[in-house]
Parts: sequence; structure tokens; C-alpha cells
Amino acid sequence: MELNIHPVVVHFPIALLTLYALFELARFKKLTNQTWYRPVKLAFLFLGTLFASLAAKTGEIAAGEGTNTIVEMHERMANMSIWIFSILAVAYLVALFFEHPNMQKYVQRMGSLGPLLRKLSGIITMISPLLALAGLFTITATGALGGAMVYGPDVDPIVRFIYDLLIN
Repeated sequence: MELNIHPVVVHFPIALLTLYALFELARFKKLTNQTWYRPVKLAFLFLGTLFASLAAKTGEIAAGEGTNTIVEMHERMANMSIWIFSILAVAYLVALFFEHPNMQKYVQRMGSLGPLLRKLSGIITMISPLLALAGLFTITATGALGGAMVYGPDVDPIVRFIYDLLIN
């Protein structure tokens, strides 16, 4: 008998990435000026992305060879979530690299690549609320489709809506 840990693992990225997205969208000065805001937001993003990758791997194991439309869409939405949040995580890592005072000598050695990476990272972090919103949708859709597989598409109105939107 094979142990299926996917249901245990999957709730961590849902919680962490939802919190990250809410922090990214809630750009109130009183909140963003707090010293803990950015480190906590980035911890949610990095840990959530790692757990999402682990959840995807355990989901592939749990699915085995058999797939159907809902499993395929669930997997597609999970992969989209991982890509969106990974792009955000890499952009923030690059931004942190460029912000660190000791890294300026390495930036100079990069030649023309340094300014290009800085600009690309800046653009992604500038549109991060839009990417976070897209990620929030994909992670919600992934969870809803997972819920539809376990409990059926009529478990709640959101699951029904997403099921009808993506499957029917």
C-alpha cells in the first residue's frame, strides 16, 4: 500500500501563497512601512513556492498513470501557479542581489547584463501585484479543482463556478 501525502502537503502552498498574494496586493503605507513586512512577504513567497513544487510532485505520484480532464486541468493550473510564483521569487531574489551594497562589484563585472537584469527585475516587481492576482486565481482554481475531485463539483459555489469555467 502506497502512502498518499499529497492531501497533507497541498495545504501549505495554498495558505502561504494566498497570504503572499494578499500582502502583495495590500500596499497600504502603514503596512508596507513596517520593518517586518517585506521579509515576511518574501518568506511566504519562497516557502509557498517550494511547497507548491513538493505538492506538484506528490500529486504526480498520487495521480499515477490514470488521468482525466479534471486531473489534467488541476495539474495545468498547479503548474501555472508554480511558474507565476517562481517568476516573482526570482525577480525578488535579483532585486535583493542588486540592493545589497557588497554586490555592486559583481554588478560591475556583469557588463551590460547587470543593467538588463536590474531593469527586468524592476519591471517584474513593479507588476508584481498583477502577477500575484494571477497567481491567486491559479492557486484558487487548483485548490477548487482538487476539492471537486475529492468531494464533487457541488461542494460549494466557488468550486462549482471554477469547475464550470474550466471543465464544462
